[in-house]
Amino acid sequence: MFSKIAIIGSGNVGYWLYHVLTQKLAPQTVIESVPARDLSRLTSDADLYIFAVKDDFYEEVLQKIPFRMPMAAHTSGSLPQEILAPYTQNYGVFYPFQTISKSLLEQQYFPEVPLCIEGNNEQTTQQLLSLAHTVSDAVYPMNSEQRQQLHLAAVFASNFSNALFNMAKKILGGSGIPFEILYPLIDQTVAKIKVMCPADAQTGPAQREDHSIMQKHVAQLDEEQLKKIYQLMSEYIIEQKKKKE
Repeated sequence: MFSKIAIIGSGNVGYWLYHVLTQKLAPQTVIESVPARDLSRLTSDADLYIFAVKDDFYEEVLQKIPFRMPMAAHTSGSLPQEILAPYTQNYGVFYPFQTISKSLLEQQYFPEVPLCIEGNNEQTTQQLLSLAHTVSDAVYPMNSEQRQQLHLAAVFASNFSNALFNMAKKILGGSGIPFEILYPLIDQTVAKIKVMCPADAQTGPAQREDHSIMQKHVAQLDEEQLKKIYQLMSEYIIEQKKKKE
């Protein structure tokens, strides 16, 4: 077990990790949180340094570490673990696969948050896996290529779907209908894909190839960008349906 863990970065992921690790490991393990923009508070006595900063900020932060770390891990879904190699002999990845917001911290300690783990050697891998199992019931050893594919899938599943939710809210806003009316539909949509393939769960006018309804929907939209998105998504649904036939 680590005696001291330093978390560098105070954004959403760093904030979440600090509170989760403190809850699970303190007081046996000291958990230290250090803002990435103020490394003067960083000490050299930690056993593990976990970096939780923006991807394009890693090199700048790592170059400012004034000592060689005994072990380090980053929390990026897309960066290789080797970015840490110049700064420590033992390095890896501790990637929480979840959308995290500081404002929802209390609701976002789930024991099922997947943690994707990679290490540059067997000992480091096992130590990071052991730490991960104290935080989550869902731990996945995963190499860099797999993690990058997962991160790409997450953009489609979470970031893009959230953007679609925002579009739906804008569409409803002009009619005075509350966005909350969509909650049961959204919940049921997610519940269905837990028990069946998303392609099999697909419904709607594009799945039925109801072109008259689709044309009417496009005509209702005021923004050209939304029209294009509707048409592109509908074409994709129709194409996927035909591939199954």
